[in-house]
Amino acid sequence: MERFKKISIIGTGLIGGSLGLAIKQKGLSEEVLGIDISPLSIEEAVRMKAVDRGSLRIEETKGSELILICTPISDILPALKTLIPFLEPGSIITDVGSVKKEVLKQAEKILPSSVYFIGGHPLAGSEKRGVSFAHADLFKDSLTLLVESKKANAQALERVKNFWEGIGSKVRIVSLDEHEEIVGMISHLPHIVAISLVNSVPRKCFSYVARGWKDSTRIALSPPELWRDICVSNRKQIVKGLNRFIEVCEKVKKIIEKGEKKKIEREFKRAREKKIRYEPMVIAIDGPAGAGKSVVGKEVAKRLGFVYLDTGAMYRAITLKAIEEGIDLEDEKALIEMCRNTDINFESAEDGRIEVLLDGKSLGERIRDKEITRKVFYLARIPEVRERMVELQRKIAEGKSIVAEGRDMTSVVFPQARKFYLDASLQERARRRYRQLLAQNQKVSFEEIKMDIQIRDRKDKKRKVGPLRKVKDALYIDSTRMSIEEVVEKILKSL
Repeated sequence: MERFKKISIIGTGLIGGSLGLAIKQKGLSEEVLGIDISPLSIEEAVRMKAVDRGSLRIEETKGSELILICTPISDILPALKTLIPFLEPGSIITDVGSVKKEVLKQAEKILPSSVYFIGGHPLAGSEKRGVSFAHADLFKDSLTLLVESKKANAQALERVKNFWEGIGSKVRIVSLDEHEEIVGMISHLPHIVAISLVNSVPRKCFSYVARGWKDSTRIALSPPELWRDICVSNRKQIVKGLNRFIEVCEKVKKIIEKGEKKKIEREFKRAREKKIRYEPMVIAIDGPAGAGKSVVGKEVAKRLGFVYLDTGAMYRAITLKAIEEGIDLEDEKALIEMCRNTDINFESAEDGRIEVLLDGKSLGERIRDKEITRKVFYLARIPEVRERMVELQRKIAEGKSIVAEGRDMTSVVFPQARKFYLDASLQERARRRYRQLLAQNQKVSFEEIKMDIQIRDRKDKKRKVGPLRKVKDALYIDSTRMSIEEVVEKILKSL
């Protein structure tokens, strides 16, 4: 991770302040300078430790390796022009504006050839404004778009990409036309729809609004002057999006007027299926051993066309590796070192099975052996091992729609997921595991399996790191008397 000597942030509001906090939290710069036209904003940014020091004078940016322009879009070009006398060869400037065409055009025209401008746009923010609402995690797991213009310096682009990844954001590099179209549809159009919805509702109805209304119209609270400038700057793409939206609204209006039930239902169903299939979503299923998480998770993933992530298999895989390499399962240092040098992934076999790949090699059913089941706890209890597994799990899930099951998926690994807690009685869970092992021609005792599950439950719930527990917003499903099909349907209907 690159560490800069000096980063200057121009505009110490919500975005600038959050960037400062993230930079300092991650140790990405020796010095963070804040520049703003408001003394109060600078004072608050310094108080919150979002910047090391602040100034009203833009000449203080001299010596900065990276300059972040976090102003409203109408102030980006004036800031660029004012910066020119104080820029040094090799300096990189990037912005956070949601419209790029004019900014890139002017930046390439007015900046010295030895200074590099990279258009940036973090898809994160809030309807709130001001540095007092800033927080270091604003960009964590969010997406940042970087615009690769014809004159963009490849090395500068890579450094800006590394910077955003360093504060926890995912980065996607797009062309200028792609950027304007994408944000026009998924950012600008929703804001227009939100304000139009609010403005179309009679005043007398507002005393009855509930959560659905508030969720749908929250972004209508965004700063009007900011969105005035965005609408003017990206009007071509916004109008294009509005025409498409109005066309769909007219279609829906006609079928509602005619009372065509099947067509109305079809529109809602189409939207639901489209959102589930194309919008990256994580479905997380936690629960004790033998509750049916694996078989249910696989079927849910199959029905939705999602990637299935068997996190329990990942722990089994590293347990198998430790045993095969003859590592003492009480030697935590050796286990941690092994895990740091281990890679795990998944692939779909030709018969539809999910294969676990350990360092690129398929493991088949060996990870389901009784010995592995008994010994997996030795690795699962080690914090550094779990950290490595969480890192791998999030890496596998990046940018995908997945179904993940395990013990701490909802509480630790994917806290923003659609959450489910799958349970069953001890007797039923032991019966399921007994049948599974018999089918694999393993000689087992039912009572022995039942005792193993009891011990596993106790260990899973009492471990210090990532203990098994039901989080508040997880849907609880007792599958004791339910078929696999019934559990799957319950999950699908709740999405």
